[in-house]
Amino acid sequence: MHLRLQSYSKNSIILLGILFIAALVIRIQFVKLTVDDITVDRDAKQYVQYAKNLVDYRVYSKAASSKDLQPDSHRSPGYPVFIALTMSAGGDSFLPILVFAQAFMGSLLVPLTFFTGTFFLPAAGALMAAMLVAFSPHLITITG
Repeated sequence: MHLRLQSYSKNSIILLGILFIAALVIRIQFVKLTVDDITVDRDAKQYVQYAKNLVDYRVYSKAASSKDLQPDSHRSPGYPVFIALTMSAGGDSFLPILVFAQAFMGSLLVPLTFFTGTFFLPAAGALMAAMLVAFSPHLITITG
């Protein structure tokens, strides 16, 4: 099976760049408005506790006590490791770093959608899918 490599027109790439920048600006503006109101509770509290234990004790555990931490696997490690990276970079004020990094990664879904879409759709259809991702209210607000 051979994958067909598609050459992208200059206009498609320019439009994709504009969509990416628009998605990034919208997400950053949303994060700026909500970063002071973000609370860490429910599931997020567990993820943050996993990250804190990773940073402080190098143990993957959701236990709140530092005495005799036992590793567990109640949550997958991907997101807690991401939070731990932002904790390492920002210390106690890691939350703004975390949500701005999430805004950037959410914006990367736009070109990812386009390039994935070109395997199944013409370039115009892939651009339409990327536009839907860029301006989807759910995908914007999930950042916070």
